Amino acid sequence: VAAGATPLSAPVRARIETPVPALPRRLFAALADGALHSGAELAAREGVTRSAVWKAIGQLRDDGALIDAVPNRGYRMQFACALLDGDAMRAALPTAQ
Repeated sequence: VAAGATPLSAPVRARIETPVPALPRRLFAALADGALHSGAELAAREGVTRSAVWKAIGQLRDDGALIDAVPNRGYRMQFACALLDGDAMRAALPTAQ
């Protein structure tokens, strides 16, 4: 732990280090533009059922994603967001001398 940083508890560290399953991650990326996307469209794009989309949206909500469901229209993020790319962030860091 860096000087002045607060150490993370084991449950919090495990939550951060646990990768998001593929379908919720792809749906999050699709919804990140903030636009409305129908469940049928998302299901067709991912090759899954609308039920699978609904369950994955539930997982994202449980993880804190602010996703609205608009009856008979689809899903959208409450706010458009930029996705973080860990590899790109690491590449942008200065190298240790």
